Amino acid sequence: MQIAVLAGGVGAARLLAGIVQVVDPGEVAVIANVGDDLVIHGLHVSPDIDTVIYTVAGAIDPERGWGLAGETWQAMDGLRRYDGIDWFNLGDRDLGTHLFRTQRLSEGASLSEVTSEIAAAWGLGFRVLPVTEGPLRTMVTVVDEGEIGFQEYFVRRRHDVAVTGVRFDGAESCAPSPGVLEALANADVIVIAPSNPIVSIGPLLAVAGLREALAARRDDVVAVSPIVAGAALKGPADRMMTELGHDASVAGVARLYRDLAATLVVDEADADAAPLVEAEGVRCVTRPTIMSRPGVASGPGAHRAGVGGSMTGLEVFGIDGVPEVRPGDDLAGMIAAAASGGAGTELADGDVVVVTQKVVSKAEGMLVEVDPDDPLSHKPLVERESVRVLRRRGDLVISETAHGFICANAGIDLSNVDRGFAALLPRDSDWSARRIRDGLRARAGVEVAVIVSDTFGRPWRRGLTDVAIGVSGIHAVVDLRGTEDTRGRELAVTEVCVADEIAGAADMVMGKASDIAAAVVRGVDPAWFGDGHVGRQVLRHPSEDLFR
Repeated sequence: MQIAVLAGGVGAARLLAGIVQVVDPGEVAVIANVGDDLVIHGLHVSPDIDTVIYTVAGAIDPERGWGLAGETWQAMDGLRRYDGIDWFNLGDRDLGTHLFRTQRLSEGASLSEVTSEIAAAWGLGFRVLPVTEGPLRTMVTVVDEGEIGFQEYFVRRRHDVAVTGVRFDGAESCAPSPGVLEALANADVIVIAPSNPIVSIGPLLAVAGLREALAARRDDVVAVSPIVAGAALKGPADRMMTELGHDASVAGVARLYRDLAATLVVDEADADAAPLVEAEGVRCVTRPTIMSRPGVASGPGAHRAGVGGSMTGLEVFGIDGVPEVRPGDDLAGMIAAAASGGAGTELADGDVVVVTQKVVSKAEGMLVEVDPDDPLSHKPLVERESVRVLRRRGDLVISETAHGFICANAGIDLSNVDRGFAALLPRDSDWSARRIRDGLRARAGVEVAVIVSDTFGRPWRRGLTDVAIGVSGIHAVVDLRGTEDTRGRELAVTEVCVADEIAGAADMVMGKASDIAAAVVRGVDPAWFGDGHVGRQVLRHPSEDLFR
């Protein structure tokens, strides 16, 4: 059986990883989105193509969902010294792909040829076809800024700005790449992967002839919904659909695809919506669709971490003996050594290790010199590190950082650092947590989760508390909506930020004035462990914030 798959990035890649387990890869053709492509640092980057290849090859970073596992970032660290462009990270291993692609394109090879060579080098048995060789680029119009490139919206703005329009620049002159229309014509089944219908599948349909080719084969086209229980499992598809006037539901997906696909596969969580899908003239098939790994789909509601979970026997203890941290230090090694040298502080599988932001920033070299005799000398740094100032009162600035945090003075701190220096927040605290977690696995042989914590004030309440600014290996938020309380009432709005609660618990043993830089929280609900991202799971979108 020949299968053609219209693919975006992460969702499509995970589906393909399952397809090639049950279908001869030689019978599969992937038609990949290139609207996200960009040239940065002089390199041609094809994010969706690379995500598909890396995922099916088993080399993807499982938490980020993009890039290669086991990455290091020394090239980016060096590059920041020269050009200051640090919003689009390319890992050291990943650079090899982009260098090869750029070199081959400069030699006159087509993007299709280069993509085929890259797929073959990773040992893939299926074809990966860029939808077009033309200069197709997705442009997004956002509130207060106008039109920007997709990667500017998705990565630099962290898809945290409201969208008012999407345009596919160059589509009017783009022809399908060689083999694309043939793959659609020859396929026994055409699958529209669970990718964002607007900016992942939309660019494919904008290429001349693609929409018509699908419509002609409508009875053989099966779409898989990227929306489960009214939400996107990854990325901004649900918000974007709503912002552009579509219904962020399986019925809304059916409405978008009804002229192109005769069948829509929805998750079991949306079984009750089957009549709404079929009212759009689309056959509805209900199956488990949430892929935790190739070949495994979970049951209803499993996209909500730890529903109904509980904890007993929670234990919290500090890791004493971590020496003074300097830029470039192996922080994970220092924590592992201190834990193994303490009485009863050895790390164990299932622990959550909480590390203070200050030592993470020190290890990553996020220190800037300031005038030690001028108490306000760090204020220019506050302005530089703020993307938006919300309030000013005297010397105090409440601002939004590039991470999306709302905090005092952009998180810049003079405490617990050498006189004459200020500590900035890590550039990507989720990545910092992942790096420490990988290091602890390598040095202590344990599977733990890691939370990077920082001290924040809170609106309407006195006093400071620790919150999570980066996580790895644990869900940041547990969604209890749809479950019942102890009286049998269904919870409608309850989402628990367990990462913040764990960070606060750890602070009870670390304290604000101690030398304890890391702590262990033991006994948390195992169901909470998994992919976690503070940036995506904790930070509230401005459109949902009643106070911004």
